[in-house]
Formats: sequence, structure tokens, C-alpha cells
Amino acid sequence: MRRAGLNSDLVEFSFQSRAVDALTPAGASRLARQSWSSNLRAGLTGELRLEDGHFSQVVEGPAGEVLKLAARILTDPRHAAIRVLAFRALPARRYAAWTVSGFDLGITEITGLTGPRPLPANLRFLEARAAARALELGRSAS
Repeated sequence: MRRAGLNSDLVEFSFQSRAVDALTPAGASRLARQSWSSNLRAGLTGELRLEDGHFSQVVEGPAGEVLKLAARILTDPRHAAIRVLAFRALPARRYAAWTVSGFDLGITEITGLTGPRPLPANLRFLEARAAARALELGRSAS
């Protein structure tokens, strides 16, 4: 039986994990770029954070796409000690785009509604629009 107000096709998957010791900064940057590219194509929104060697991620989107991503993440050797926090139906999306924080991607500005602006030196936070734009322009993100 469906609960009123829930879109049965829209789900959220969230987890926390520890980055394996073998994950290099270049490998982490590749992971961040891959997540943007594949999640944008799959229609997924949410965020991926890397902080003090730990990942936390929230993904939302069509159930089939989220299930495929969850299966890849749960078997990905770059993650250790994975703890699933939620897998549930959602009434509506909570994230407008895909965002990543905690990765040094070598990109020094983000583009938002107010136009380009510099990133603070101690924070590397890039909105999905900026990542997609950089990929379209063929800029190297490493």
C-alpha cells in the first residue's frame, strides 16, 4: 500500500564510509569528477563530501538509478566501513543539483546565479553546473 504524498519512484540513499588508505588525492579527484558526470547523466541530485578521510553522501533520484548507484558504491574498493544511513522513498527532491565538497579539483571559481566568483582558498566547493561547464569547455579538472 502506498502512503499518501510519496512518489514511489523518487528515493534517497545516504551513507558514510572511510576512504581507504590507498586513495590518493588524484584518485579522490577522479572519484569526484566521475560522480558529477555519471550522476548528472542519470538525473541524480544530492551531495558528496570528503572530510578527514571520510565520505558522506546523499543521493536522490529515480529508484532504478539510485539502486544501480548504491550497488556500485557498496562494492567500490575505495570505500571501507560503509554505514548505510537511509534508503527511503521521498515526497520530493531536497537537492536542486549535484554538489561535491572537500575535494581539491584545481578549479578556482564557481559559477552561480550571481556570476563567477573566487573560491575561498581553504574550501573547494563546486556546484554541479560549474563542473558540467568545465567538462563542456574541456578544462582539465586535475
